[in-house]
Amino acid sequence: MSFLDTRPAPLDDADPGDPLAQFRCAHPREVLSLLRELRDAVTPVSLSGPDGASLSATVWTVDSARQRLAFDVEAG
Repeated sequence: MSFLDTRPAPLDDADPGDPLAQFRCAHPREVLSLLRELRDAVTPVSLSGPDGASLSATVWTVDSARQRLAFDVEAG
């Protein structure tokens, strides 16, 4: 099987028939709740850049007052 380099689909709310709209969190309270769930469950998340570089991390802290996140990344 050959490798196919892919990019994530753009997340654009302009299309009213968007089948992925039901999976998006838009309200700040909903986003904060989801981030806290990820932190509490120590769920691995993938962080990636536009050049395709990525790494796996967990949400370490959620600071809603300063609107900041901190991630825990394993060395290696």
